[in-house]
Amino acid sequence: MEFGICAPLKKVPLLKQLGYNYIESSLSRLAGLIPAKTNEYKKLLADYDLPLPVCNCFFPPDITLSSPNTNSKLIKDFTHNALTRAKELGVQICVLGSGASRSIPQDTPFNEGMNQVAQAVAMIGDIASQYGIIIAIEPLNRRECNNLNTVKEAAQLCRQLDNNNIKVLADLYHMNEEKEDWGILEEINGMLVHIHLSAPDGNHCRFFPAPGDIYDYSPFMSSLRINGYNKRISIEALYRDFDSEAQAAIKMLHQLFN
Repeated sequence: MEFGICAPLKKVPLLKQLGYNYIESSLSRLAGLIPAKTNEYKKLLADYDLPLPVCNCFFPPDITLSSPNTNSKLIKDFTHNALTRAKELGVQICVLGSGASRSIPQDTPFNEGMNQVAQAVAMIGDIASQYGIIIAIEPLNRRECNNLNTVKEAAQLCRQLDNNNIKVLADLYHMNEEKEDWGILEEINGMLVHIHLSAPDGNHCRFFPAPGDIYDYSPFMSSLRINGYNKRISIEALYRDFDSEAQAAIKMLHQLFN
């Protein structure tokens, strides 16, 4: 099992020092990089021997996958540009959460909007195949998005699209918010390619896990073990003091999974 954290690339030196295996960073930010900045980040990753195998935050909120104003060419062009940068930096998986982009407007019939989302995901998966990158659909709780709220729903779309470049992510926080049965993780071993972990606070918020926190991770961990999952786990959460909380979090991850 490898452990990482969602953070800006400037945190690479710290994460290497703390013993993380990799960093996960924002794809939408990488998309806007000029070549010189891309090369600077490539050198930073190489100098510290800390890879960037995963990106989250696929789209900026002004690119919509489902609305009367959805622009397929804009989605296509952005995806090509973003994945070009990602490939240059060694990215293997791009997480497609992007709740603002994915949400279906209230004035759009849900089934029509869902068809638009599915078509967009299919197109993104086809483009990703040209770069050797996997797209991981991230289920988001209904406070953040009005579709694909559960791992079960994401897995259904994955099956429907039948594209080897489209897989599923499971995020403990979103599953907890949706009260989804952890057992679904035991049923999707061929689809599950990435995990996001945090400590839900019971008040619709999440923080870095730490030794001594009161959240019971055991049902989630048990289902992951039955699934046979042994890939990457990234912390994605809020924090008050990144440096100290990242240090505590890596200790907690080793306690939980090693």
